[in-house]
Amino acid sequence: MLSWTSIRDVTGDGGILKKITKEGEGWATPREADEVLVKYEARLENAALVSKSDEGVEFNVSDGYLCPAISKAVKTMRRGEKAELAVKFSYGIRLNENGAADTDDVPPDSNLTIKLELVSWKSVVDVTGDKKVLKRITKVGEGFDRPNEGSVVKVTYYGKLKDGTVFERKGSNEEPFEFTTLEEQINESLDRAIMTMKKGEQALVTVTKGYLHSNDISGMANEDLFYEVELIDFIKAATYVEFDHSFTDDEKSIAKALWFSSNLNSAACKLKLGDYLEASTLCTKVLKHDPCNVKALYRRSQAYLKISELDKAEDDIKRALTSDPNNRDVKLVYKELKDKQREYARYQTEIFSTMLSRMG
Repeated sequence: MLSWTSIRDVTGDGGILKKITKEGEGWATPREADEVLVKYEARLENAALVSKSDEGVEFNVSDGYLCPAISKAVKTMRRGEKAELAVKFSYGIRLNENGAADTDDVPPDSNLTIKLELVSWKSVVDVTGDKKVLKRITKVGEGFDRPNEGSVVKVTYYGKLKDGTVFERKGSNEEPFEFTTLEEQINESLDRAIMTMKKGEQALVTVTKGYLHSNDISGMANEDLFYEVELIDFIKAATYVEFDHSFTDDEKSIAKALWFSSNLNSAACKLKLGDYLEASTLCTKVLKHDPCNVKALYRRSQAYLKISELDKAEDDIKRALTSDPNNRDVKLVYKELKDKQREYARYQTEIFSTMLSRMG
């Protein structure tokens, strides 16, 4: 019998259980807006083929493909990873706008098994939050830092229309174009997209028609614009707290405490909004400076629990209890973890018995 740690409950309700058959590369996983390339094979529990793609299919995670299970599972996978999914009926069909199933290939109340491989993906950033300005990363940049407002950046880019007509070209590798961010020196949409880039990153930025601002290119308001851009280098604008060396030690201590509080309060808000990945990221920022911060460990364990990263949640909980053995909130989340572990063991027995028998 497989241990509970070998199976991941993707949705938290037993609707999609995932077993990794080949580990992927690196640590990154696709996000909601990303474009993924997958290979898959979907079958009913009686082994009847529903659908498959040996050549691979490409789609946006947010748009989904075939059934909800694929888009939900792929967000937990790393590049090159292969997995087998046990999928309950509610996640195995896609409903149309009338609430009816899009396919007749899956009989009512039938469960699926899906073999899924994440071949690759392109990271897509929704720059403006409304899908009007999208950045597709074609080459990953260096490090983690990005330009902020007032940064001096060096770039090369050219803009073209849908028919391929080039309407603007700036900079070259020998002589990059230099400008200051958010100083109305270039198209504001492109300006904001560049502020999401890392040094050395290359990307395709798409600006939807009608989204240009008053300071932008004239005569282009009814055109979709496509920019190919590379961020060669940048000098980040200094912030007052980070660079004011006139701060006393007490003032620096107060500033650090405020920074901790700000990140942890933001993490709490993200948890309430269901943005568990961002909540864990905010807590991790605090833990890099204070590895034993109980509140950060507690909130990150909550986030990990919500996305079924049980090993990581348990590690954070144990670290928090080592620092504060009587913390009531941490003890409550530890109980929730143990309950979930028991649920997963039961789900394994019920749902994976058929899959494991076919695997031999």
